[in-house]
Amino acid sequence: MVVRFLVRSHTRAGFHGVGSVRSATIKCQATMVIVDGNSMEPGYHQGGLIIVHSSDYYQIGDIVAYKHLQMGKYVIHRIIGEELNRFILQGDNNTWTDGFKPSQVEIIGKHWIHIPKLGKVISWLRKPYYLAFTVSLFGGVLMINWFKEKNKKWRPKPKKTFSMYQWINAEHLGKSGETYFLSLGIFLIIAIIFGGIAFSKPVEKNIPQDVYYKHTGEFNYSAPAPEGVYDNTTIQSGSPVFLKLTCEIQVSYQYTLNGNVLSGIHGTQAMAAVISDTTGWKRTIPLQIESVFQGNSVKSQSLFNVCQASEMVDALREKTGLQRSEFSLAIVPSTKVSGQISGLRLDDEFSPTLNFKFNDIGFWMVSSNPPGSQESDPLNPSSEGMLRNWVETPETMAFLGLDLPVNGVRWGTSILFVLSAGWLGFLMYSTEKMSRTSQSAGIQLRYSPMIVNVQKQPPALRRGDVEVQKFEDLARLAERNNSVILHEFDQDGTHTYLVEEDNTIYRLKFKENIPNFKIEELKIVEAELIQALEQNQFELFYQPMVDISQQQIIGVEALLRWNHPTLGTLPASAFIMDAEETGLIYQLGEWVLQTACKQLKEWDDAGSPTVSMAINVSSRQLIPELPRLVKRELKNHKLNPYRLQLEFTETQLLEDLDHSVEILDSLKKIGVGISIDNYTGKASMANLARLQAKNLKFALAMMNQMSDPQMNAITISTIAAARSLGMAIDAVGVETEEQLWFLRSHLVSSAQGYLFGKPVTADETLQKLLGADDKVQVYETTNFDL
Repeated sequence: MVVRFLVRSHTRAGFHGVGSVRSATIKCQATMVIVDGNSMEPGYHQGGLIIVHSSDYYQIGDIVAYKHLQMGKYVIHRIIGEELNRFILQGDNNTWTDGFKPSQVEIIGKHWIHIPKLGKVISWLRKPYYLAFTVSLFGGVLMINWFKEKNKKWRPKPKKTFSMYQWINAEHLGKSGETYFLSLGIFLIIAIIFGGIAFSKPVEKNIPQDVYYKHTGEFNYSAPAPEGVYDNTTIQSGSPVFLKLTCEIQVSYQYTLNGNVLSGIHGTQAMAAVISDTTGWKRTIPLQIESVFQGNSVKSQSLFNVCQASEMVDALREKTGLQRSEFSLAIVPSTKVSGQISGLRLDDEFSPTLNFKFNDIGFWMVSSNPPGSQESDPLNPSSEGMLRNWVETPETMAFLGLDLPVNGVRWGTSILFVLSAGWLGFLMYSTEKMSRTSQSAGIQLRYSPMIVNVQKQPPALRRGDVEVQKFEDLARLAERNNSVILHEFDQDGTHTYLVEEDNTIYRLKFKENIPNFKIEELKIVEAELIQALEQNQFELFYQPMVDISQQQIIGVEALLRWNHPTLGTLPASAFIMDAEETGLIYQLGEWVLQTACKQLKEWDDAGSPTVSMAINVSSRQLIPELPRLVKRELKNHKLNPYRLQLEFTETQLLEDLDHSVEILDSLKKIGVGISIDNYTGKASMANLARLQAKNLKFALAMMNQMSDPQMNAITISTIAAARSLGMAIDAVGVETEEQLWFLRSHLVSSAQGYLFGKPVTADETLQKLLGADDKVQVYETTNFDL
């Protein structure tokens, strides 16, 4: 069957034409071919795709692909026999065998996978016009998706911490547990399937590494001759022998065995002359009796009376009346040889013949080979032999074109099975234990995708609540309204779940003891944070605050980063809550204040323009000691108080408004600026009036929704109300020119965001400050890395 190759082994080349190979190299000597004939019917059909792969050896019954050197095409046939190092092949639909007999190295591979009709599709796709159309279509789809992604509003997301204590908790497992269980289940199934296949196969296999050897012989005959008949006075091998000139000729035969690593070679050799004719009549004349020899070479000599052969023929004619003028004579040496070749036992026999024709006049040598044969000449016969040697080698498994050792697959699948089954069991045990020991953990495990954790709201902002008895009722309400379930958690172990519907808040509230594993987790986090403080792993980055109208840098905001030794640079959002829960927020906050003031003083000494420094303060730092700490650092670094701006989130201040107002009043007496950060509109104008902050910073969520007409109207009214209270308006998270245009049109004083610059180190910030006489560059793209 003629085939067209699509992919070949990397050691072979193809050519174009009818039934030719279309080649492209791949790594593992797997070859795809398209059927272009029907001699292998009914199994293979026109246009079918067959994948063949190379093998260590081929045997009778294998369907193999090879290049037919006489046809100049590639063929796929079945092996039906072996002849030394070559194979005899035949198509399943043929009555004749293939005249070309390929060797092991000439076979490309044997049948592996057969996919009907797929070859036609691949052939269609390989045509230049169709291929260009397909690539263009695919590229168009990619470009459309790329433009869609490019037009989406995007901002970099901070890196998140990932450690064991964060992974094995109800919230994380509730959100990602299904993915973990599915992944581990897939790994477990893969381990079972491949392990079953690997353990059903032997670790070792026997492959043939055949040893070849060669018998060679050399005939010679000679006799004296009178001058004038031959070129010299001796009848030499190959010349005719005339009975009138001589009756006796000297016949010699040299036998040699050739092979690698011969040892213990011995045997016997005899020689005879056989007279015969076409009727089947035959007479044997012994020339040399059987003799023993040692070694790989032996020589025999004998005198043969050719006149005696003529007399036997004359007696036959006289007694039988046979009238035949020409008879045959064969000199037949018989050599039996034994020993070892490359460590393999050899027992073989070599009996070539030197053939003559003769009549009443003389004898002449003839060849037994057909005309045009490539065999050696009659005087130098030879014959090749083969000893089959089975060698034990590791068994392999084919996977994605790779030959993987069975023993390695056994170990790999065993390890994969133990790990996946172990982790699967551990997750099942952990989730079961969490569900039994904690009601909140059970809720997180079942409903985590619907739950959003929020900070506790002040009681004064509460509206009428309706208590529910079961969490399932809240879940049904959230599903019906396509909303989320808010979760508040107090440090005393109180959990509150809220769903709003028709201006009514439905609530489920319960209290439980903090699990021991949570305490252990906090201990681990506390140790890491203490180590980070001791080893100076924390660093401040600075983001410029820009005067919109002047396009000048008027200040910077200090943003805390943790250069974690294994997780890389982490933003403050990744560890501030842990610092608050462990109580280390006070030490960390003091370090931030000291470092920011020190850096501001260093910039002043370097000759940079005078700018303010904004620092984020946690709600846990709203303690009576905060004003004394701020006053001390300002004095130590000889800074004017107005240079420092402390930022508190709206939610922090509203948790205990009276306490917050008391602390803020103490800070304002020192002279530092107070800013309400992350403003979302929860605080009423009355509360803003009580706080008397200097600045009001819009939350990033409000900036991202300015294209919404309703949110736009709320923002405009908020700006007007805040300005009436004497507050300056700042915006954070400005990323687009549309947002900047909106802020400028409504006389917002300052802004910060990736449109002006991302957070950078102190040295990079100094370079910006030293070049502050220039206008602040507005970037064309918002795609910045953290």
